[in-house]
Amino acid sequence: MEGTVLNEKQAQAVVDGLLNGYKEYLELRREMKNRLKVSAAFAFTRGNFIDDGIAKNVSDFMEHKKKTAGQSWQYLEFTLNKSKPSLFIIKNDFRLQQTFSKDKQKKTSQYLSDYARINEAKLDSIYKGERETSDSFVQLALPLEEDSISETDSTQYDSFYIIVYRTSAEKVIESVSLVLPDDETKELHEIQNLSSYLQSSTVNIEEDEYSAVVGDEEIVAGNLYDYTYTVPKEEKEASDE
Repeated sequence: MEGTVLNEKQAQAVVDGLLNGYKEYLELRREMKNRLKVSAAFAFTRGNFIDDGIAKNVSDFMEHKKKTAGQSWQYLEFTLNKSKPSLFIIKNDFRLQQTFSKDKQKKTSQYLSDYARINEAKLDSIYKGERETSDSFVQLALPLEEDSISETDSTQYDSFYIIVYRTSAEKVIESVSLVLPDDETKELHEIQNLSSYLQSSTVNIEEDEYSAVVGDEEIVAGNLYDYTYTVPKEEKEASDE
């Protein structure tokens, strides 16, 4: 189900912006690790840095708007400038799999579910009723107030895409893709693979720049007052002393 949503120039700009934001995030993590006795909380800022990096690099063909999930989590929502625009957000692969999945044991994020409903007409036309619906329940990932997509707003958009990036065990961004989420089946249909633009990017991240984040485990926000997260081993050992 692959296609072309972004042309080559646009795709490269998105990937370059993602890498720029990630590079700035890595710089902050290194600086804070050197300055503070404990700095694991700065892991929560990665998404903001990446959103910011992309926003700065795609301003000539995408618009962005600040949105809120939960009481305090903010992210950027992007629209591709067309008569009936497409909507985009950026997510880390691990977090996305925890909050938008067929697995009934995992909580489905309500705002992602709301966004994904934008794609119902497009997916119905592609599959013509052949989709298998999921019996997984829907539950808020952050159970406080969230921005939601109203039925009126959803008709303004042609499609909703997620730009998904995946990091290796060494925290290197190893793949980027554009997916179309299906709210009925909780499937993520890859529409455009952007990974080749990682190789053609002029943004260079040196091996030592990853030093502050190697050993970090991914963070998934649950209840705002009961986050589930881990800290790097050396910081955990220091806190136990």
